[in-house]
Amino acid sequence: NFGWMQLADREATHSVWHSIEWMLNTLIFVLSGLIMGTQILERKHVFDASDWRQLIVLYIGVLVIRILMLVVFYPWLRQMGYGLTWQEATVVSWGGLRGAVGLALAIACDLEFKHRP
Repeated sequence: NFGWMQLADREATHSVWHSIEWMLNTLIFVLSGLIMGTQILERKHVFDASDWRQLIVLYIGVLVIRILMLVVFYPWLRQMGYGLTWQEATVVSWGGLRGAVGLALAIACDLEFKHRP
């Protein structure tokens, strides 16, 4: 196949990229843990019970909005691509933005707000 190098096969290339992905995911999780840990330790007086209540309400609100969007667009999602069963829609509604992508976005937002005047 012209697109692949003659010296490396597909399985070796896949293995290398999988290892790189694992290392970068680990790096993002470590960085986000360090950033959030220092933020919480530096701002002990800023985080109180009302902040945690607001975070819980925000999380529930986002979850409800995600479920409503799936209910509204379910007929189209069922017809497009491979289709979407109601069981898969249930998992998608809970899934949301988790993992390294969400953490990378949180780190980017943290850096953006630090540099604003």
